[in-house]
Amino acid sequence: LQLTYVDEYLVHWPASQVGKPVSITETWKAMEKLKQKGLVKHIGVSNFNVQLLNEIYNSAQTYKPEINQIETHPYLQQTRLVEFCRQLGVHVTAYCPVVRMGNGLTVDPLKDSVLQKIASKHDKTIAQVILRWNFQRLPNVSVVPRTSTLDRITENFGSQSFQLDDADMSEIKKLECNFRINDGLEIIGTPVFD
Repeated sequence: LQLTYVDEYLVHWPASQVGKPVSITETWKAMEKLKQKGLVKHIGVSNFNVQLLNEIYNSAQTYKPEINQIETHPYLQQTRLVEFCRQLGVHVTAYCPVVRMGNGLTVDPLKDSVLQKIASKHDKTIAQVILRWNFQRLPNVSVVPRTSTLDRITENFGSQSFQLDDADMSEIKKLECNFRINDGLEIIGTPVFD
């Protein structure tokens, strides 16, 4: 990278993918050393459930996790985990917020009738409604929609120009169905989610 430091560094999955297994507490100790040396400004985790985040949080010697990057969208709201992060002061970064990854999805929120009704009510797209929902339900959250097209980038910024009302938020809350794009068991052979 040819940098003197990076702003943010995350443990991507709570398991070793190559070579012999390494405990997450040992991995976290190495993360703390990187921060202590000034090589990283912020350290955190990704795809950690309540139990694993608690394990890291309690084993941290100097630096606690600052971030937990998790998949969250109307079909996978992860309310318990989000609340746990909030209680610990761990910033939540939402990835796959619009569920646009991959092909052959069994559910597609971009065609959801409830979301379409809310989008029409506000004269917005479904993607904008989903992004707005994430911002409103998670104070101090980062939402990372993956896109490389100017049209979608512009569309994503449009999520900042309106507010969902309580009725909208309540209707979206009912969409929870525990639909996950990234399953740790499939990806790394380890069940890591609640």
